[in-house]
Amino acid sequence: MKTYSKALSEAKDAIEEGITGEQMGLLTRWDKINDRLLGGMRFGNVYLIAGASGHGKSFILNMILQDFIDPKINGNFKKPFKILHFTFEMSAVDEVLRTLSGKTSLAYGDLLSAHGPLSDFEFDRVKKEIDALINDTLYFVETTGNRYEIYETIRLFKQRYPDHELVICLDHTLMVNEHDEKSEVGLMASLGKMFIDIRKEFNTLNILLCQLNDKIEDPRRLSNPSMHYPTKTDIHGSKQLYHAADGVFVIHRPELLHLDFYGPKRHEVNGLIAFHILKFRKGQPGMTRLREDLGNGAIHTW
Repeated sequence: MKTYSKALSEAKDAIEEGITGEQMGLLTRWDKINDRLLGGMRFGNVYLIAGASGHGKSFILNMILQDFIDPKINGNFKKPFKILHFTFEMSAVDEVLRTLSGKTSLAYGDLLSAHGPLSDFEFDRVKKEIDALINDTLYFVETTGNRYEIYETIRLFKQRYPDHELVICLDHTLMVNEHDEKSEVGLMASLGKMFIDIRKEFNTLNILLCQLNDKIEDPRRLSNPSMHYPTKTDIHGSKQLYHAADGVFVIHRPELLHLDFYGPKRHEVNGLIAFHILKFRKGQPGMTRLREDLGNGAIHTW
């Protein structure tokens, strides 16, 4: 238990830290998203990023993690931290290749010489980026496990780095192995409760990726602009994960649904990535528009 006086004291500390201008959250490259999140993503929170398959949620998570460790973006964040990334859906090598694609503006296939070998100039550029990216902040876990194994991995990692804050990423929830759950919905409920406990016990910054169901592709919704935007019920296991998260975001590319325009305001769909904030305990829901430049491994603010 915590007394009201203790909570008041901690609130006062948080206000004073803000006055000093100290950076309290980890920022992304997108200023508009940072503003919506009241200064970036913060420790002691669970963030849920959902999206349909192929809409770019893993790609955006990869960018967010690179932003976290980029001194140009987060050099003013003074607390030491480590990132533990449970990359169950994609190998660590593929994650790195995506990062190199964005840094060099070379497509994934070009990096693998799928259409012909890289030139000496291009290869030298890639090597320079590799050297620049080397750091000991980001760790990958490629082997899938159940929720108890995930918890134990986090606990041991915190034990190894007791003086560091931890960023925990899970890509994605449907790849977690079942233990004693009787259904996927039961697994999502157990996973959500576990991450509430993890953020409280270790003060972690948690980012969970999950899938949208197929309701958003219903022809009746596609033909009705007022129903284009994703809602809570579009998230697989919505009740459980939605409740557990402090912030719920949906990555949506309406162009892939062959829409002529997006939503009641008839937004242009060509290149549009809609970043929806469905829930944010410390702020307001809303949408930020991003523009994809995937050929160059980039995403820009609209």
